Amino acid sequence: YVKSEAVEFEILETGDIQSVTMYNDITTASFFKVDAETNDTIDGAEFEIYAIDSNNNPVTKMYSWTSTDSEYTITKIPVGKYVLFETKAPNGYVTAEPLYFEIVETNKEQFFMIKNTKTTVTLSKMDNASNILTGAEYAIYDESQFDAELNLIENAEPIANWVSAESAETFRGVASGKYLFVETKAPAGYVTGDPVLVEVKDINENQMFAFINKPTHVGIY
Repeated sequence: YVKSEAVEFEILETGDIQSVTMYNDITTASFFKVDAETNDTIDGAEFEIYAIDSNNNPVTKMYSWTSTDSEYTITKIPVGKYVLFETKAPNGYVTAEPLYFEIVETNKEQFFMIKNTKTTVTLSKMDNASNILTGAEYAIYDESQFDAELNLIENAEPIANWVSAESAETFRGVASGKYLFVETKAPAGYVTGDPVLVEVKDINENQMFAFINKPTHVGIY
């Protein structure tokens, strides 16, 4: 609650019980989860808010929620200092840094925005001399579709397909996790490569992966 304003009152000369009423406004805080580039709201992020001590150490867990396509509003939040942790980022986004904030004593709504950047992944196909190769075809499987030995499970379904182009290709918003790249067609004149395990990490930087093919060799006797 917000501390009430001083109330001026008068005591009358009467035997009746006289009362004075004071009202308190409530504190209100709203949190928005948005894309760092577009400011569009994002759903699926999970948050926890902790009260902190004088050294900014989390002390008491106060609130938790999952973001939707609109703001999350807390009423009657005690005045003080807090830290917000994103415990799960939306698919395709990097986990946001902790947000330290303070609720001040006011009846005005207080707004806080948590921004997420998308993951960035760049893929390229090369030969041993780092020349770009075109026309290689890959089926991409997430980790639910292969075992620890990188064997595909029965009836495995790729989540995507990729064909190498004349330059490296960059993709945004790839969910963090492990993926198996299986080459289904090699460029002409090259040997089909072995499956490659790729891990997309929860980091805010361009993650680059290059797939190498060896040329075929023809022996003449």
